[in-house]
Amino acid sequence: MEPESDARRFDSRAGEESAAVYRAALGKTIRSVRLVENALRLNFADGSAIEFLDDEPMCCEWRYMVVCDDPLDGYAGATLLFAEIADAPSAAEDELDPYEAHKIQFLRVHTTKGVIVVSNHNEGRYWSFALLVRNVAH
Repeated sequence: MEPESDARRFDSRAGEESAAVYRAALGKTIRSVRLVENALRLNFADGSAIEFLDDEPMCCEWRYMVVCDDPLDGYAGATLLFAEIADAPSAAEDELDPYEAHKIQFLRVHTTKGVIVVSNHNEGRYWSFALLVRNVAH
């Protein structure tokens, strides 16, 4: 499978450490998926777990994640194939956001049971995203 045309593979823009954690998780069987404190956590059958999250916000920013798919229980037993990132269309014409201070990026996690879609929001002055993956104890 390849990323959709408007997307790029997660590890193509991740830092070295984050990319290594991500690549080590590919092919693992998912035991559970949930959103924990603005991070998408994947617990695996081998006892390991990773989180996709946006790095710490800068001054005057508020970042948060929203799961676009309900429920996440259906992904138990799936294999992690790959993840991709895509920018949401700009809302330049939005009269509620004339300064374009609310940016959205989609994280799409592809599994053998479908795609988990998470919208990553950044409301603030700097309009950047810093998605990373880290190992976590669960």
